[in-house]
Amino acid sequence: MLPFVVLLLAVSILSGQADSKGLWYKAGLAGLYFTAVSLIVYGHAKGLLLTPFFAVVGWQLFRKFGKLALLFAALLLGLHLAQAYLAWKADFQCGDAPVMDALMKSFTFDPLSLFSAPGSFFNQAYHSLAQAGKYLDQLSFQTLTDISYLPDLPLGRAEKFANILIKLNAAAVFFSLLFFLPFQYCRRDIAERRFVTVNLALLVLFACAFFSAVFNLPKNWYDAGYMYALLLIMLVFFIGENFAGILHAAPARRLLCYLGVAALMSQGVFIHRYLPEFLDGFSGPGVSIAKYDSRKTSDNLAAACAACGIDPVNSQRLVVDDYTYLYLRKTRYPMPISYIGVGLGWDVMEMRKFISKVNSDGLVALCNSGMLPYTQFVKVPGDFCCISKKDLKIMATLP
Repeated sequence: MLPFVVLLLAVSILSGQADSKGLWYKAGLAGLYFTAVSLIVYGHAKGLLLTPFFAVVGWQLFRKFGKLALLFAALLLGLHLAQAYLAWKADFQCGDAPVMDALMKSFTFDPLSLFSAPGSFFNQAYHSLAQAGKYLDQLSFQTLTDISYLPDLPLGRAEKFANILIKLNAAAVFFSLLFFLPFQYCRRDIAERRFVTVNLALLVLFACAFFSAVFNLPKNWYDAGYMYALLLIMLVFFIGENFAGILHAAPARRLLCYLGVAALMSQGVFIHRYLPEFLDGFSGPGVSIAKYDSRKTSDNLAAACAACGIDPVNSQRLVVDDYTYLYLRKTRYPMPISYIGVGLGWDVMEMRKFISKVNSDGLVALCNSGMLPYTQFVKVPGDFCCISKKDLKIMATLP
């Protein structure tokens, strides 16, 4: 998603030269624009919150084509956004699985509730803003991490010092953009009566990032990473647009050196803290990187598929886990058992009924997954357990 934000910012800059270029140049930018917008809005639901940014960049570009082309581009953009909104809204509704429905709705709230339920909208927005400090905590070293994706380790002096620098730097980036973006837009662009500019695109993108943070309720580690990366992208483009040659100034070079040292120190602390754990076989919620043997895994999974009559390419709706998904990803509609479990509240009977209802061609997972309680149907040809399609059907009928 972020690379396509960069692409749109590049389109915003290059569209300023479109008047002196030919039709093919403009058409190429138009193609890049709609490609980037499509990949953003269909790649993740939060891409819809960048709609004002899309509009500004689109206005910059398509006004070069004339009023008719501008109108057509606006209609096409609206169609993209409407389709994406309806698709994501449908994905977030799981009425037949109340546990999953509640989980999906806990991730965000509908922006259009501002009009249908304004009281609820502002209440959720207020509580989300009150939790904004979680972003800084998620960027920092922690004793316990979300879903244990990193080893649980106590914080030492180096980690605590690095956390101070991380939080200071992240806060500095945010408040620098908050102040200097509107200031520079007014001082440089509005004063020269240039209203739709790269600075406006960056200012609107900053506002979109802010509202994205508000609508994001969990504020997980990957949300924090997305937000910080987006702010850094804006900062780089802002400096490039407004302060060409800034590195010729001594204070700017010192600041760059500080940032380089801080980044290297943070990476050094990270490696020193976590590398030994990963080398010892830490697997977190998924697979150990250091201990993973692709050949042995492939052989064992092939044996498991053969034992249960499962086609590793043409099967449909196989039940898999994090370990077996990569091997079986070529099958049609593989279903992670963790998602099924969460959606059905880990109710074994309901899970069996669901798997039977969707006509799954089988199940292949690690034997230590704790998800295979009916051992009379389980075959164990190696390190993996499997259940055939026939046995899944029988399991659904058991009390």
